[in-house]
Amino acid sequence: MANNPISCKPLYSESLLAAEAYPRPPSTYQRSIHFVHPGYDEDKRHLVLLSLPVLDNGGIDYETALVACGIITGNRWDGFFSTQRDAATRVPIPADHILRGRWYFFHLPGAGGPYPVIAGFSDWIFPEGPLPDHWEALRMSPHFLQPLGSPESTRRQCVLAANGVGTLVSHLIPIGETDWAMDNGMALFTSGTTTSSTDPVTDIISNSIPLRADIHIVFDEQFFSFIPKTFVEAASPSVDGAASGAAASGGAAPAQVKLVCHVFKEDHGGELAFLWHNRPLHRFPKGVVLEFLFARLAWTLFGSHLLGQFFGSAINPRAILVRNKRKGQLVPEEADVERCRILYQGQRSRSPKKRNAASAADAADSGYFATDSETDDDEPPRGRTLKRKADEIEEFAEKKRRLEHDRHRQLWESPLYM
Repeated sequence: MANNPISCKPLYSESLLAAEAYPRPPSTYQRSIHFVHPGYDEDKRHLVLLSLPVLDNGGIDYETALVACGIITGNRWDGFFSTQRDAATRVPIPADHILRGRWYFFHLPGAGGPYPVIAGFSDWIFPEGPLPDHWEALRMSPHFLQPLGSPESTRRQCVLAANGVGTLVSHLIPIGETDWAMDNGMALFTSGTTTSSTDPVTDIISNSIPLRADIHIVFDEQFFSFIPKTFVEAASPSVDGAASGAAASGGAAPAQVKLVCHVFKEDHGGELAFLWHNRPLHRFPKGVVLEFLFARLAWTLFGSHLLGQFFGSAINPRAILVRNKRKGQLVPEEADVERCRILYQGQRSRSPKKRNAASAADAADSGYFATDSETDDDEPPRGRTLKRKADEIEEFAEKKRRLEHDRHRQLWESPLYM
C-alpha cells in the first residue's frame, strides 16, 4: 500500500461539496459491503470482520476499507482484498478507488494460517512507525495545518457544521480512555499544549475539537469519524460557459488530501449520511495532533460492533491478539468458542466511557451505581430513604456538570482557541 498513488474519487464534486444542500446518496438494494477473514473453513457469513455502509458513490473508499482492516489486524498496512477465499483472485485498486462488490476477503502476506485479530480497543497498540500514506499526506495539508487567525465569531466554530453557538469541547481520545493513552505514550506526540501541568493527556488542546452539541453526542456514540480522503479538482466553467482548468484541458487534475467526515454506522433514517458523509471540515483548531485523530478512528471502529459476526457465530476457536502491558506488545492467543461468545457479549454491552476516575469514584461512593455483585446480601439495610437517594443522585449530577463546565472553560480559555 505504501507505493500506491492516492487518487480516490469523492462522493460528490467539489462544487457540490461547497454547496449548502447535499443530495442524498443513491438508494440501492445493497446497504453494506462485508470484509471477511479467509483463514477458516466456515460459512463466510460467520467470518465477517467488519461491514461498512455503501456511501461512497455506490461503494466504499478503497483506502478507508484497507486501513480499517489493517487496524483490527494489528496495524498491518500490507494487506489486500480478493473476491474469493483464494488469494489468487486479488482485487486491483479500482480506477476510482471505490470498492463496489458485496463480499471481499482480506488477506495478509505470509500469514501461514488463520491470522489473529484484535478483539477490542484496549488491546490495540498505537503504531510505532509511519501512519498509512494518505494519513501522512494529511500532516502537511494546508487544510489540516491552517492557523485559526480568525475573528472572534469564528474561533469556536463547530469543525463540521460551522456553528458558533451551542458548541462543546469534544475529545478525540475519550477521557475514559486515559489509561490507554498513557500506556501507549500518546503524550509523546504533544508539544506544550497542556492547559496545566496536572492535565491528563486526554484533556489537552491537542486532543480537543469544538463540535455542536448534537453532533458531539453522535460523535461519542461512534457513528462517524474524521479521516483523510483525496479529492480531484473538478473543472469549473469559464465566463463563456466552457470548462476550464487542468481537467478541461485533458491534463491531470491536481489532487488534494482533505479531512472529511466518514459515517461508519448508519442511523435508520440515513440522516447522518445525508447531512455529513464526505463533508470537509470547515476549520480545524491549530495544535490538534494527527496521531490523536488516528486513534479516534480506531476507537470508532472497535466501538461500532465490528467483529460481531466473527466472534458471535464462531463454531471453531479464533486466533486473537492480546496486549501484554508489561512488554507493550501484542501476543497471539487462541480463543475457544466460549471465550468468543464472551468477547461478542462484551462488544454488544460496551458503551463509550465518559467518566474519568474521579467521577467514577464519586459514583461508587454514592452507592447508586453499585451492582448486585458489588453488594453483600448479608449486609443489614442502611435505612436509606428514597428521598435521600434522589438527593445523592442530584448532588452527583450537579458535581459532574460543574466538572464538565470547568473543563470546557479551561480549554476554551486556552491561547490556542484565542
